[in-house]
Amino acid sequence: MNFCIDEKIQNNAYLYEKTVRSGQSLYFSGNVIVLGDVNSGAIVEAEGNIIIAGKLSGIVHAGINGNSEAIVYAKEFTPAQVRIANLIVRKDDSDNSYANYPEYAMISKDQIIIKKYI
Repeated sequence: MNFCIDEKIQNNAYLYEKTVRSGQSLYFSGNVIVLGDVNSGAIVEAEGNIIIAGKLSGIVHAGINGNSEAIVYAKEFTPAQVRIANLIVRKDDSDNSYANYPEYAMISKDQIIIKKYI
């Protein structure tokens, strides 16, 4: 099931108040805020930032159309894949150094880096 978002839009952000389940995808031309999880097999895409209040296990693509200033944030950061603008990264499953902290991904020096958010 795909959702092209046209409701709950405020200040160029969409608030999705559910978990994005496997097989579902969300797309919005601004920022996306998910008040739930993004499960494995789910996709969230945005031209702006993506903020996830729960666990990220699926695929996210922030900064579609080349926005290299976009970020991806999640309370639990275990994505299948993170894309920002035209770059792609997958977090190493063995890297649990920030396991007790939320994390975010951003572009720095032409690569995606993942940092803890404290």
